[in-house]
Amino acid sequence: MIIKRKMPVLYEQEEVNDPLVYIVIMCEGAVWLLTELDKEKELAFGWAELFQGGGELGYISLAEIEELKRKYHVEVHELDEPKKLSRLKKEMHLE
Repeated sequence: MIIKRKMPVLYEQEEVNDPLVYIVIMCEGAVWLLTELDKEKELAFGWAELFQGGGELGYISLAEIEELKRKYHVEVHELDEPKKLSRLKKEMHLE
């Protein structure tokens, strides 16, 4: 998965209570809000909500997202300006 946006590397926002989200990925009702990235390992960290009300912070494999793109409609949005996780979750009705 090609991500053009510069993002914090893994663990850079670890001590931040409300980290910034840089990328939103949506697929068939599932949502990933990416806050950190390791491009070499194709691993990201952020909020994943695979079903309504079942969201949690965790690691996300970009290779697995690529695999989903082969079977489902996947939208990847690189935000023009990063947003606080809590604000974006509220805007997207993920709370």
